[in-house]
Amino acid sequence: LTRPAGGGFTVVRFQGAGAGVLAVAYRPGEPGAYLLGADLPPPPEGKRYELWLIRDDRPEPAGCFAPVGGVVEVRVAEDLRAADLLAVTVEPASCPEAPTAAPILTAPLRAV
Repeated sequence: LTRPAGGGFTVVRFQGAGAGVLAVAYRPGEPGAYLLGADLPPPPEGKRYELWLIRDDRPEPAGCFAPVGGVVEVRVAEDLRAADLLAVTVEPASCPEAPTAAPILTAPLRAV
């Protein structure tokens, strides 16, 4: 995985039923993050992975992505500071505004 430039990053690995390795890297107290993954299988035809910020049990979309050669390197512009949890679902390629499936991966955030 390519590490973001500079130091001071906290890295949280996603856990769950999904294959491969996925993590989020962020600087505590600052907006934005990096989604980094390796060995992720491509989503099914017509689908994408979608990242969700969970705030007070409400999911907010943070973007769709698909690995290239199993690798994910995505800049997340959304502010993670109010999120309790990050989740990844498999969604239609249209990237819906609300999840249509249960999360396959989650990453708890503590005092971002």
